[in-house]
Amino acid sequence: MNDRDVGQGVGVGVGGGPGGVDAALVVLEQRGADQARVGAGEAKGRLRGKQPKLKPAQEAHLVTLWREGTHTGEELAGLFSVSRSTVYRAVERAEPPPEIPPAPPTPPAAPRVVRAKAEASA
Repeated sequence: MNDRDVGQGVGVGVGGGPGGVDAALVVLEQRGADQARVGAGEAKGRLRGKQPKLKPAQEAHLVTLWREGTHTGEELAGLFSVSRSTVYRAVERAEPPPEIPPAPPTPPAAPRVVRAKAEASA
């Protein structure tokens, strides 16, 4: 590298590449800013990721129609412009999980009978 390269914007960093330490610091600063924005969004009650297809009122109406039994999952999917799996997930979220009755107690094990081997006669 010579004096002419410095004036041409050739990056000099640890590691010998244009990426060097300066680029790493810039990346870390950007990540910190991203995390700060995410934290601010969470504080305001915003969701991360994909937004729900149905508003809570729509989902409640969908579940009501499902429970009445007047529409199939496919019909509800068409009415609300969602997939059938979205309909079934909404119903699953709305219905409490079925109660599983406790298992009956197991009876005590029968005592083991140990029999002595007969002596071999010679």
